[in-house]
Amino acid sequence: MSVISKLKRNFFVQRSFKILKCIIRKLLVVIIHIVPSGRRNVPYSIEKSTEILNQIKQYEDKNIDQTLLRSSSCDVAISIIIPVYNCEKYLEECLNSISNQKTTFTYEVIIINDGSTDRSAEIINKYNDDHFIIVSEPNSGQAVARNLGLSLARGSYITFIDADDFVSDNYIESMIKKAQSTDADIVLSCYSNCNYSSNINNTCYFGDHVYTNFYGYLGKSGVPWGKIYKRKLWENVSYPDNIAFEDTIILNVIYRRCLKLVTNDNCIYYYRIHDTNTIKQILGTPKAIDSIWAVKYSLNLCNKLGITPTIDYYYALLLQTSIHVYYRLRGYDRRTKMAAFICLRDLVISYRKSINMSLPRFPNIILEKLDMAFVNGNYTLWKLCSLCYQSHNYTLKVRSEE
Repeated sequence: MSVISKLKRNFFVQRSFKILKCIIRKLLVVIIHIVPSGRRNVPYSIEKSTEILNQIKQYEDKNIDQTLLRSSSCDVAISIIIPVYNCEKYLEECLNSISNQKTTFTYEVIIINDGSTDRSAEIINKYNDDHFIIVSEPNSGQAVARNLGLSLARGSYITFIDADDFVSDNYIESMIKKAQSTDADIVLSCYSNCNYSSNINNTCYFGDHVYTNFYGYLGKSGVPWGKIYKRKLWENVSYPDNIAFEDTIILNVIYRRCLKLVTNDNCIYYYRIHDTNTIKQILGTPKAIDSIWAVKYSLNLCNKLGITPTIDYYYALLLQTSIHVYYRLRGYDRRTKMAAFICLRDLVISYRKSINMSLPRFPNIILEKLDMAFVNGNYTLWKLCSLCYQSHNYTLKVRSEE
């Protein structure tokens, strides 16, 4: 088969796949419009549902009362936190990119060696100048490593860099100048995806914008890296230990504390893509249950911090408790999914009641139906809405009249 024939065939397959997805999406939307959305009797109590899920993966919130940023005094402009676990192949490139920073701002690099068993420790020990703080701990996971880094941070700003990623030599200068000139709580940089050889595959541009409401944050990256944060956002906040999807706190806690998020149109962070997909590895395993516990932990932490419930976050909560959870529970039986729905319903309804105003019109029909599903205990409707989100990849939009 000639090259041109192969290209034509691939184009035809991709085109057919897009058309099929469009048909499925429209069919699901039609079904959601006509499926009964009335009240249903859920088969289990919240206690029984929690018990079912705990038998698979126990809920823990032992970190929720930790106070990590104990001192308000800031001795440097920014603290860079890097958890390291068995990353010898890329670690030197990462650390070199930081040690070569061209900046007028003071900074510290807090490296947490999380029990690496390869040459990572040997590589780390080469970086012994005054900028670097090196801590070695028994392997406890990325959340514990980041929490330890936060407890040591002395910067006015905080940033996280993954040990297999790297940054441009103007990363600190560009990000802090943007933060200071706009008084932003968070600055988000554009980033490039690169492969094992550091060759750039594609670049994600956010432009140069200012956002002052939660809606504006929703379409932005919810991962911890590629951002700098004002120190105050992390006060009394800790990553949940022994819970997968710990990055959920960025959306559920840190973004809710943020008053202004600014995007930096400079592409200065380089994210390395691996062949192994962590989410796919978790599907159908006990860690998939953590997609529920991560939301529960975040909501409990927000209550502890006294963060005011708002309608805009309610929409985000509906999104998280539908596709994000349902997709990760693939492979589990209906009994487990039903228990998950009941536990999520308890969280959603509790939050819904805490909003001190009536709900306006929803940004789209799927969110409206999701709200009905939780209010009426309608598992079937929740499932259909979750599938529809998965096929459509909806983005929430603010209606002008709201």
